[in-house]
Amino acid sequence: MKTLNHSRQNQPRKIESHLAPVLAMGAILANAGMDIATKLVAADLSSWQGVFLRWSYAAVILCVLYLMRRPKVSDTRNIKVHILRLGLNLIGSVSLFYALANLDLWLTLTIFFLEPMVTIVLAALVLGEMMGSRRIISLILSICGVLVAINPGTIAEPVDTLALLAAMIGTTAWAAMHLVTERLGNNQSSGQLVMVLAISTSVVALGPTIATWQTITLWHHAVMICVATLGTVYSYLWISAIKESSAAQIAVFSYLTIPLALLAGHLFFGEIITAKAIFGCGLILVAVFVSSSQLRTFSIKKFF
Repeated sequence: MKTLNHSRQNQPRKIESHLAPVLAMGAILANAGMDIATKLVAADLSSWQGVFLRWSYAAVILCVLYLMRRPKVSDTRNIKVHILRLGLNLIGSVSLFYALANLDLWLTLTIFFLEPMVTIVLAALVLGEMMGSRRIISLILSICGVLVAINPGTIAEPVDTLALLAAMIGTTAWAAMHLVTERLGNNQSSGQLVMVLAISTSVVALGPTIATWQTITLWHHAVMICVATLGTVYSYLWISAIKESSAAQIAVFSYLTIPLALLAGHLFFGEIITAKAIFGCGLILVAVFVSSSQLRTFSIKKFF
């Protein structure tokens, strides 16, 4: 017993860092800035055009970072994970871009915030994982929150049904992509997974982009470069925050997404926020909070 206790005492413990909350807040702000910038130009671009620009600029940034680090190449023989991630990311990216162009910012991000809930359902249906009472309660709360948020009395203008459907499809696609990554992507570093995803997404999106190309200005390119940069900054800061603390402790900062979406939508796009909208968003926040202790967390040691 003494030997066991002694070995436990000698195990390294993760020291809580005061830097972790700062990094997490920076990541959330970068993510919010990325969504705001995307919505600024979403109406001027075709959905495929926006996806191509976002991921092609991201691919350039990630390739530069990758070459600067020159990391050891992971096992790339498992092409299946890259193909599945590519298909699901195309669906999610096009859906997000279309939804941002046709829905209020806060409503789009609220629906996409349901991703953990969708992951729970997919894990139960596809992987046969058990759903406990907390997960069932969180699902009921999230459904009620969405119904309140899209209620005709909640939004000043009628909701675009197609855009709303696109947001839900995109949320499902990205939830499925996370499950694919968990099951099949363990032999790949996070950075290389993202880099391959960025390159393959931009290549596949090139054809539809040419077919649907709309004339844009240098300002549009500048905004999309900003979107790609903020996306990279978000990934780096979030992973760094997890390194400083833990995924479970840092995840609580993700709850700031919806309040920031409500505030940004009102300040930048003049979106009218009603009490019903706040109540619906609140239900979804509670739902994700209730389910959070049931979700698996991942320790990301290296980005590349």
